Amino acid sequence: SSGINAEYGGNFEKQLVDEQGLKIGYFCGIEPNENFVQLLEPTIKSLGVDYAILQNFFNEDFSYTERKFDLIMFIHSLYAFEDPAGAILHATKFLKPGGKILITIQGSS
Repeated sequence: SSGINAEYGGNFEKQLVDEQGLKIGYFCGIEPNENFVQLLEPTIKSLGVDYAILQNFFNEDFSYTERKFDLIMFIHSLYAFEDPAGAILHATKFLKPGGKILITIQGSS
């Protein structure tokens, strides 16, 4: 499977791999902030899969023709977008047929 994620840290994916046995063949992280890229990359590397980190995924002129994805995840990040519906619609362009979008938000504690 291949996945793409808009989230800081990559810890959710690591947990899915370590605890749930999720098989990831390729991982693509989305992080527009260079400082957070530095924090994200070691976690993604630890998954032991081919990966890319994209910083301009949500720019209007963005084009990524390398691959389509089985799963796109917005993990505690959708609330940061000015136009959440637009972000989801944009992401659907990169799904394989039958691909899924997973959205999680942080609840009150």
